Amino acid sequence: MIVLRLTSSVDTFPEIPEEERSFRISARALEEASGEPVETIVRTVWPSEALPDIIENWIERYRPDFVLFWVNPHWFTRIDVPLPTRSNNRALRVAGRLAKRAGIKKQLAARAGRVRRRWLLWRLGGSEAFEPDAVVKLTETCLRRILRHEEVMPFVRGPMYPAVIVETRSAIARAEARRLVVDRGVNKICGELRIPYMRSTDGLGYLKRRLWASDGIHQNAVAHAEMGADEAQILIRAWRESRGLTAIEAGATASLRR
Repeated sequence: MIVLRLTSSVDTFPEIPEEERSFRISARALEEASGEPVETIVRTVWPSEALPDIIENWIERYRPDFVLFWVNPHWFTRIDVPLPTRSNNRALRVAGRLAKRAGIKKQLAARAGRVRRRWLLWRLGGSEAFEPDAVVKLTETCLRRILRHEEVMPFVRGPMYPAVIVETRSAIARAEARRLVVDRGVNKICGELRIPYMRSTDGLGYLKRRLWASDGIHQNAVAHAEMGADEAQILIRAWRESRGLTAIEAGATASLRR
């Protein structure tokens, strides 16, 4: 069986050993339940007009049995300085070279990078990359494109938490409000399209658990274990349905762990 994951750099972040990442955990559980080998193909995605076509090309190329579409909160809740500013900033370039020359450990370098980014945000300001309504609309378009392929069973992970760099009360409240708009919109779409949806009803609670790797952006091994267990439940149910062993209820929703 083939699982195509349309996710983010959380699946490829090198600090987490590959065998401890969520996609390996869910694949092992599916292999154990089904007795069949599972191949996982990871592709990171970013919203664009071309994304539905890109996804369809991947489906035609890889012929997956299951497709996971991850609605990334960083798309629309994280206020950040523009990418050209981050890449062209002389202070960042110099600090990066000095860190490399001094042999600073990756974890320390990641923390330093987080501080530099916060400084830039304070000095220059920033904005979210996309608006919630646009993300909901694009998600629906992508899901409908996937559903053109009747042999593929899609499922969706919703935005799990409000992504923020500078954790002030106002920034967190703004990010959570935007997250809820997307979560409710995608949940409604998944119900209408009969697609399983994994959602977090308490984004602030998730944020408080501090399940981050050293860079403060990607999830740590504990979070991966929980995500992998959630995804395994959906995959095993989908596999059982595909074999006529059970049926997934329309719009079945899995609430993420706290």
